[in-house]
Order: sequence, then structure tokens, then C-alpha cells
Amino acid sequence: MEIKNLRKIEGTGRTKAYFSVSWPGKFTINDCSLVEGNDGGYFVGMPQKSYTKDGNKKYSYVVWIDDKSMLEKIRKAATEAYGGEAELEDDDIPF
Repeated sequence: MEIKNLRKIEGTGRTKAYFSVSWPGKFTINDCSLVEGNDGGYFVGMPQKSYTKDGNKKYSYVVWIDDKSMLEKIRKAATEAYGGEAELEDDDIPF
């Protein structure tokens, strides 16, 4: 697994970077996000698309990963590529 095209986001928002995660020769997921949680740690946001339903803006995941251990591996790799601390408890991952 490789983290590619990490783009840091400047400003005060909680989203700190966008990146791609790649399994060379297999597949790549683009537009993942590294988001700062309430406790100062990071979690990974999977790509989403927005739509309007009954006048309200809604979001739907383009990619969903149920395996928490896989999400943790992605989070650690993205956090290290970002240059931050890689320690976060599984209970702090909001998926």
C-alpha cells in the first residue's frame, strides 16, 4: 500500500490533506481525506459525492471500507506521509 499525491490543506478547517491510496498493480482510491478529530488525532475520510434530496444537501460514500484494521493501516500511512503523529485508538475512528 502506498500513499500518493498527498496535498496539504492550509487554513483552520479540520481537513488537513487529500490523498490517494494505492495498492500497486491492483487498485487506487483517489480523493481520500485526512481529518483532524476532536481529540487532535487524525482519521481517514473516504471519497464522497453530494446530492440534493427534498431541498437538503446529502452525502453518499463512493468507497466504503468496513474493515477497521485496513482503515487503521491507511490512517497510519497517511498520517506519517502528512508528517504528524500516528497514534490514535480504534474507538476514535468514526466509522
